Amino acid sequence: MLSVGVILGIVWLEPVIGDYSIAAGYLLGAFLQFIVHIPFLVSKKFRGETEIKYSLTFKDGSNDYRVIKRESKIITLNAVFNKSAEFFDRLIATWLITGSASSLFYSQRLFQLPFAIISLPIARGINPLLNTLKSLSDREKFTELFEKGSRIYYSILIPVTVICIAASDEIVSVIYRRGAFDSASLSMTSQAFVMYSLGLIPVSFAGYYMRVLSLVSKNIHSLKVSVISAGINVVLSYILAVFTPMGHAGVALGTSLAFYYNMIRLNTYIKVEMKDLLLPGKAIFFTKGNIISIITGIILIFLLRSEFISNVKICEGSINIPVTGTLKALVIIAVYMLIVRITSKK
Repeated sequence: MLSVGVILGIVWLEPVIGDYSIAAGYLLGAFLQFIVHIPFLVSKKFRGETEIKYSLTFKDGSNDYRVIKRESKIITLNAVFNKSAEFFDRLIATWLITGSASSLFYSQRLFQLPFAIISLPIARGINPLLNTLKSLSDREKFTELFEKGSRIYYSILIPVTVICIAASDEIVSVIYRRGAFDSASLSMTSQAFVMYSLGLIPVSFAGYYMRVLSLVSKNIHSLKVSVISAGINVVLSYILAVFTPMGHAGVALGTSLAFYYNMIRLNTYIKVEMKDLLLPGKAIFFTKGNIISIITGIILIFLLRSEFISNVKICEGSINIPVTGTLKALVIIAVYMLIVRITSKK
């Protein structure tokens, strides 16, 4: 609904208030995002299943309220530090060549699309089930479901990451190439999108781990990680952007590398804080299947981004770009489906 609000705000208000219609659209979208949840919250089925009761009193003397209040403050601070990293990234980009800041903005919006469509629904779908198993103190099923979530992330996000990198030019072109968005803008945005895409897996796992830690009211660990990660992000982005030829793409790479710190550090907190719920685990990151998938992805990226493939024209005209991107995606999906079939047999 947020995107719907932005679109409606621009369409309806741009003739009246010009560029401010984008900001107005965000406000409208946020309001619609809130409104759309109300029917579900007041529905008889939801109130019956949760036994929830609404009142005008916002606090009580129960321990639950104090925990919620504390954790809410931590979550808010966590969001502030996450957003501050984006602010400093844009600030660094303003010191670079013209178009750096806008290319980072466009590529980050594009990078957040697979994260929102794939990563968030998985975490939001698994977390309530984990919470139920936690209340039942079923360690075996809790561990099984937690590890299943990790496997789902890898099995889906590795090929998606490969598609985003291998077909970055085609994806950016289809989404943005019109009007004043010329070939130079396409190249800069595509470079940044590739670097952001390298962080798709760690940012998704970090979000998953944050939600799991919230089950035991340990959002403080997420906050500590976010504070350090923001610092790492700023330092790496500055070094890579200013002292290497990468420029604005270095800012995006610095962000992705900071995401890896998030993932690794939160994973260590998971092992400590969830030791009463998780059985001594098997390898999650460096399994044979994951290693094969990563190596295959690297090979596919080099092949599909090679000059030979890039110069191949499948059809004439502007339709060549979406067709080429689609074929690349289909090839990658077919290869990974074959890998899954082979490894599952073993």
